[in-house]
Amino acid sequence: MDENLAVALQEVKDRSLRNEGRIKKLEENQQALNDLALSVRELATDQDNMKNDITEIKTDVKVLTAKPAKRWDGIVDKVLYAIIGAFVTWLLYGGAA
Repeated sequence: MDENLAVALQEVKDRSLRNEGRIKKLEENQQALNDLALSVRELATDQDNMKNDITEIKTDVKVLTAKPAKRWDGIVDKVLYAIIGAFVTWLLYGGAA
């Protein structure tokens, strides 16, 4: 009987050691999953920040590219006003003669 009890006790010890090893592996895997989840969260946050930055950059580029067009439009308007003014002046003072 003592021999059966000793064999059973050894089996329990062996199983306990195997289970401890499995638990350690599970803990390591769980830690790796937690680290991965944190990394994914950080990447998502970085992606959101980059999206906002890109939107701001696109807006700034549109404003900067529109500026020369506005300047050109202003110059064209002034030239047209000058030509119209000169024509009206010519009509009033010398065009009728």
